[in-house]
Amino acid sequence: MRSRIATSAFAVAFLAATAVARAAGPTRVDVRADDVAFYPYSDATTVAAHGHVIVRAGAYVIAASVVQYDVGKARIIASGDVTVTHGTRITHGEVYRIDLETDTATIVRVEPTPASFTIPGDASAPEVERPLVDTDFKPLDLDGQRPYIRSRHALIAPGASVRMTPAEFPTSAGPALALPTYLYTLVQNQNLAQTAGPGASFDQPYNLFGSPNSLTAAHLRYESQNGVTLSVDNRLVDRNRAYVVTSLLPFRSRRADVLAYQQLRPGLQQTFTASHTFGLTHVDAASYRLQGTSRLSIATLTASSYATTNSLELALGTIPHDVGHYFSYQLRTGYAYDHALYSFPYANDFRTFVGGYATLPGATLLGTSLNARYDYQLTSYDFPHQTTSGTLTLSGGRVFSRGVNVYATASYLQSTSRYREGDVARRALGLPDPRFPLITPDGTPYLGYFAFAGASTYRTYQIQSTFAGKRGDDRLQLNLTHTRDFPQFDGYGRPPLTASIDITRRITPTIRLEIGRSYTFGWASRYLSPQYTFGISP
Repeated sequence: MRSRIATSAFAVAFLAATAVARAAGPTRVDVRADDVAFYPYSDATTVAAHGHVIVRAGAYVIAASVVQYDVGKARIIASGDVTVTHGTRITHGEVYRIDLETDTATIVRVEPTPASFTIPGDASAPEVERPLVDTDFKPLDLDGQRPYIRSRHALIAPGASVRMTPAEFPTSAGPALALPTYLYTLVQNQNLAQTAGPGASFDQPYNLFGSPNSLTAAHLRYESQNGVTLSVDNRLVDRNRAYVVTSLLPFRSRRADVLAYQQLRPGLQQTFTASHTFGLTHVDAASYRLQGTSRLSIATLTASSYATTNSLELALGTIPHDVGHYFSYQLRTGYAYDHALYSFPYANDFRTFVGGYATLPGATLLGTSLNARYDYQLTSYDFPHQTTSGTLTLSGGRVFSRGVNVYATASYLQSTSRYREGDVARRALGLPDPRFPLITPDGTPYLGYFAFAGASTYRTYQIQSTFAGKRGDDRLQLNLTHTRDFPQFDGYGRPPLTASIDITRRITPTIRLEIGRSYTFGWASRYLSPQYTFGISP
């Protein structure tokens, strides 16, 4: 119930913050022709139509042989036997230009003498002759350019999306990918790429609906555990200040997720996540985080819940500090409460933690950049339990000629867990006497609960080589990872040796293909365990 109230409050706050003023000009532009091509250029996104073109933009109906619509500037340039209908006014000419946001238009006629005329937005106002300026009617040069999508019908929502029906994606290989319809979003907001659902080896989105502050998409996914499946997600954004993402996987995974973020003011932000898994056993999880950042410190309040466990944590930390040219560091501390309904022997516990990290300044030796970092944390529980974790990470990289670079890391993690002498905790909190076995409700003795001390070591060695092609997105990447852990058994823990190869290839200006193959050697009684990865991205 508390998570539902928090979700509703967050949604109300978000919707209250997302009021967007309506831009001038028509709310949609409809383009139909024998051939409609879409060019999503970053500086001049254009819809170009040829042959029997009909454009409907608000109160305007434009018929011509060739039309270019600059989506970003909301400008139409039409040529070849142009006829424009605007209310009761019908205008004919050879070349026509209109700026939809300002509702100003200019037309060129060649008879009886070449001349251009300004046409006011008021259909009853007379035309005004003006000097002929060629640059006013200069279309974008698209000769030799391959469009992203070809179609016969484009429906443009200015500032929001372009829908092509049907949609054909030309490729340099010849065959084209055809879809019944495709929606291309025009919103330049990084938050539209936020995801709320679980990760997948392959996830191809298919946009369904869009507006200046929302996007709904279906996804074709491949998950290693569930195979091929489908999902639907929806995103609401308020510039970079807030967003809400909901995701539904109705098949196989059978779960629903929500992710929400809001910047309350500079330096103060809140995040909420929640998930619900359907099935014979329903599993609910939720987390809320409030973080404030000042000139010297960072404070974070986190509340989380998973099934029958709950946690509340307050953490304080410094911002990274530099000590001259010697090293930099960051410190953190916090206090937390954990509740596990069926945990034994304690269902409630408080813990305190302190830690931080230190890094040495980067150095260059024989053309290789070198870095070092050490992280440490000590956690002490109210019942007699204490854990420590320390990680030393060494890394280095070098760039060679012809687009070849090598990056290597060595990581050493040492963790300990011990149940210390609990006499003080026993007297202060009424905990069991550590000198005697704890007797469970059914009479079974719980031996040695306070007498355990253990240590684990995790060593990771990784080297990555990247070979870049002549084009920026074309590359070949090789990875080799070796682990030496204690304890480490056959089939348990991390595999000792893993190798992978990833190939990235730019197929078209807007489609990038990624294919990977990984191998795990001598693990779980199997000498070789291969696995594929596959992805398509813009």
